[in-house]
Amino acid sequence: MPRRAIWPAVHRSCRRGRWSSTSCPATGRSWRFPAASPCSRTGRWTSTTWTALARQLLAYSGRGSVARELVDLGQVIEQAAGLVAPAIARQVDLRYRLAGEVPRVEGDPTQLRQVAVNLITNAAEATGSGGGSVTAVVDMKEVDEQMMRSAYGTEALPSGRYACIEVTDTGPGIPEDVLPRIFDPFFTTKRAGRGLGLATVLGIVRAHGGAVQLETRVGQGTTFRVLLPVAAQAGNATSRGPG
Repeated sequence: MPRRAIWPAVHRSCRRGRWSSTSCPATGRSWRFPAASPCSRTGRWTSTTWTALARQLLAYSGRGSVARELVDLGQVIEQAAGLVAPAIARQVDLRYRLAGEVPRVEGDPTQLRQVAVNLITNAAEATGSGGGSVTAVVDMKEVDEQMMRSAYGTEALPSGRYACIEVTDTGPGIPEDVLPRIFDPFFTTKRAGRGLGLATVLGIVRAHGGAVQLETRVGQGTTFRVLLPVAAQAGNATSRGPG
C-alpha cells in the first residue's frame, strides 16, 4: 500500500505524546516513535519486531499471503478465547457461544484466529479497569444491502447469508469523532497500544473477501461483526448444540 497512507498516521500518533528514539538494525537509520511504542521499551527495533510489523502492515493492505483451507469458525473462536482468557483482567467476564449450525469458510485458520484474538482483546481492554463483559458468538447471519453499505472492507459484497464472528463488549462505546480512524494503522486511544489490532483485522478480512460491520453507542458498548463468505463445498457447516 502507498506509504503516505501509513506514515502520516505514525506522525499523528507521535505528536500526541512523548518521543523515543530507535534505529533500524538493518540500515542503521534513526527513527522517532511515541514513548508508548514497543521500541521505547527495548531501545531498538529487533529483527523480530520488524518482521511482526511488516506482517501486520501486509495484512492491513490485504497483500499478505492467505493459506486456503476449510476452516471451522467454531474452533477458531474456541482457540482464540482460550488464548486471550489468561491475559485479560479478572474483572472481565469472557463468554463465547456457538450457534447450532457453525459455519465453515475457506481461508487461513491462523489469520482468522488472529482476527478473533484481536477483537476479543480489544473488547476486553475497552471495558476498562472497572470490568464488564465480552461475548463472542459464531453464527450465520442474513445480511441485506443496507447493512453491507455501512460495512468496512471488500467493496460491493452482495446481500445474502454470511458466516459471522460477532464480538460485543459492555464498555463505554466509541466516540463519534474517533470512529473514522479506528481502522487506521498506528491510530490508538490506548497509552500502551500500537494501533495495529483493528487495522490487522480489517486487512485479513479484506483478504478473505469479507467485511466488518460496527455498531456502537456511547455509554452502552460496541459490537464488531466479521462477515465472511461461506465455503462453497457441500456440507460446509458443522452441527453443534446450544452454547
